Amino acid sequence: MTGCAVMTPYQIETALSSHKLWLRGQMSARRLDLSGEDLEGVDLTTAELRKAKLTGTRLSLAILAGADLREADLFAANLEDADLTRADLSAANLRGACLRQAKLIDARLVRADLRPGVLIAVQRGGAPHHHAPRPEPAAHVCAQVPPGQRNRADCTEARMTGADLSNARLAGCLLAGVSLANATLTGADLRDATLVGADLSGADLRGANLIGALLDDARLDGADVTGAKMSPELQARFGVGAQPEDD
Repeated sequence: MTGCAVMTPYQIETALSSHKLWLRGQMSARRLDLSGEDLEGVDLTTAELRKAKLTGTRLSLAILAGADLREADLFAANLEDADLTRADLSAANLRGACLRQAKLIDARLVRADLRPGVLIAVQRGGAPHHHAPRPEPAAHVCAQVPPGQRNRADCTEARMTGADLSNARLAGCLLAGVSLANATLTGADLRDATLVGADLSGADLRGANLIGALLDDARLDGADVTGAKMSPELQARFGVGAQPEDD
């Protein structure tokens, strides 16, 4: 499919129905391929999108609450302001994706790939041409969380090397074993986040809030925590003059 014209609700529903049959092994069915489509604001609540091809798809403001996006290809997809509450993005390809202000409450991103990736073109038929090794731009995540509520997203063992998580609201998130080497986490809210075994080497944590974060066995070499808020124990571990813990 191409992005030449906006798909109708009937076309989307037909494609989803065929995809469900494809997942169940029906030979005549087709894998869902919405690469390059403009689906801004589409309602795909609880949709079965496992292994769907959504390369470069515009899904800003989309409602994907409870959707099954396991192993989906969301390379360079635009998910800005999308509602991904309780969505399952385990093992999804989110390289170069934009998740600015996306709602990720209770979402699962276990082993998801949010490393840098650059989309060059999407051809007719959904064949993507992209150049993943380039270091910029990276996936950008800045989760939208209602006041007084924690994110609680499960990002265990996700690959976020080089990702842009500046000002991300990740308080209470499960980030155990996550690769955040050279990631940008300036101003990020990581209060009470679980970062056990995470790789934060070379990460930019300037101004981040690390109060209550669990960093047992985490790699921290080369991380910049200038102006970060953290407990006295973490200050001693980093060996730098960080901001004092909040009262």
